[in-house]
Amino acid sequence: MKLSISVDLAVSGLIYIVVAGFVAQIGILTPYLAADYGVDATVAASQFSTLTTGFFLGTVLAFFLLDFLSVRLAIRLYALVVLATTATMIYSQSLILTSVLFAITGFCLGVSTCLAGMLVAKGKEGKAREMSFIGLDAAYNFGGLIFPALSAYVLMQSKTWELSLLIVASLTVWILFLSFGLKDDYEKEESPEGESPNFSPVWSHGVLVAGTALFLVIVAKYSIVLWLPQYYQEHLSYTLQEAAELVSTIFGSALVGTVLGVLIVARMRLVYFIVFVLTAGLFSSVLLSLSLGYYAALGAAALYGLAIAALYNVFIAYGLNYVHRPSHKHVSFVIICSGIAATIAPALSSAVVSSFASIRVVMLLSPLLYLAAITLLLVHQAFIKLSTISDQDSTRLTE
Repeated sequence: MKLSISVDLAVSGLIYIVVAGFVAQIGILTPYLAADYGVDATVAASQFSTLTTGFFLGTVLAFFLLDFLSVRLAIRLYALVVLATTATMIYSQSLILTSVLFAITGFCLGVSTCLAGMLVAKGKEGKAREMSFIGLDAAYNFGGLIFPALSAYVLMQSKTWELSLLIVASLTVWILFLSFGLKDDYEKEESPEGESPNFSPVWSHGVLVAGTALFLVIVAKYSIVLWLPQYYQEHLSYTLQEAAELVSTIFGSALVGTVLGVLIVARMRLVYFIVFVLTAGLFSSVLLSLSLGYYAALGAAALYGLAIAALYNVFIAYGLNYVHRPSHKHVSFVIICSGIAATIAPALSSAVVSSFASIRVVMLLSPLLYLAAITLLLVHQAFIKLSTISDQDSTRLTE
């Protein structure tokens, strides 16, 4: 099945590239921001936390905010505000003002992920929708790949860290331009005919299961990524460069995985794909917790990257498959579950390490979380099948 690049998909993809462009540069820009304002690197890094905090608040408040704004108007406001706040950073002489600008920008980015999900949910159906959601993960990984390198080039030429962010924000000009090709109001679209009887007109067990499973997977993912370098250095005597190479391999493999995911989902039921990649995540996370040689560890890291490549938006697609009329609230709920997981994962994993005085325990926790997510999905599918059989039996009795 071919996936056509429509206006709504182009806007959604650009939104995710912009999000990645801001997030992926934090580590690179921190020293330059510190030098610009004459503060310690830790103080500079904390300013970027206002960006991530604003992002999380944006995903939460989008649940309510989009009750009052049409998708098209919200996208235009988002594009204009991100461009304005980023441009203002160039002229800011106050660290406090810059922090506020980061918070506003992060808030808009958080809202934009929900908007991107709504464009795909309303603009695509069936397999095209599933492939499009995985395509958003590919767009994010693409942005995370190109902007750090571009930022490094800009910094070497001009030493102006704000310019690196402004280049990313300039993509919102294209988003603003493309928004004129969007439909008037996605919230007022009528549902297509011939829906599955498993669909619900309001909330659905599918959305709740998708959000819960994604929560478990994100906690597992961050637990591995956060502690993997230290675990391999302290327990397996790896050098810092070798440990860093493992993390780079995970994210490099993830970009390949998102492209492969689009092709695979076109030929496979979405639930089979999710269970397959979760199983790969379970298996590879077990391997990463073992005492592996360097090249074996790289192979396990590559497999883990493939496993986590498309597990963000694919759960949104899974949940929406059981909703009669997709709403921004359904998309926001799943995204919020992910945001909560990403927020608590560092503290939760740190508490586990402190309690057991061992990093290996948290490395072994990740496979258990994957197992819980797989079990939840299988139980959900069994519930759907039993409900369908029960409905068929009831129909026969009434005939």
